[in-house]
Amino acid sequence: MGNGKPDLFITIIPASIGLFVRQKFPLFANKISKPSKYVMLVLLAMVFAIKMFAGESHGGAGLKWSDFLVITPVALIQNAGCLFFGYFFMKYMALPHASRITAAMESGVQNTTLAFLIANNLLGNQDMVKPALVYSLYSFWTACLFAYYANKSNGVRTTPVVMDEEE
Repeated sequence: MGNGKPDLFITIIPASIGLFVRQKFPLFANKISKPSKYVMLVLLAMVFAIKMFAGESHGGAGLKWSDFLVITPVALIQNAGCLFFGYFFMKYMALPHASRITAAMESGVQNTTLAFLIANNLLGNQDMVKPALVYSLYSFWTACLFAYYANKSNGVRTTPVVMDEEE
């Protein structure tokens, strides 16, 4: 089991700083909100790149091409299953389309974070990180495609009004 220090530095301290800044300096927090999203995206991409491509001795998962080829079909099937189950279970529960899309996307994408947490911190097993890495390559994009086609099939507008030339 993990000792908790990575959790402290990766989640608790940055979240606490963010809450403090938003509470004490709301104008500044709003001003840096949009640029910080891009910085966070770059940092996340760097973490994924290190985990994906670096050797195990350098903090990577040691993912090989053969691992990638074996894991990919299973990851895609599981991702599709999560998306469809999330959507159609909420449809069965008679929730509106927007809630169904939200549930599908959350169940399809959130598994990545949970898998990293369990494999890294609880199990401390780099072999268990490999499926999470491969899954994460597809989860966001398949969720976006799923939402696009689900919206299209339900007659929901797929582009914001501000993107239209004239209306």
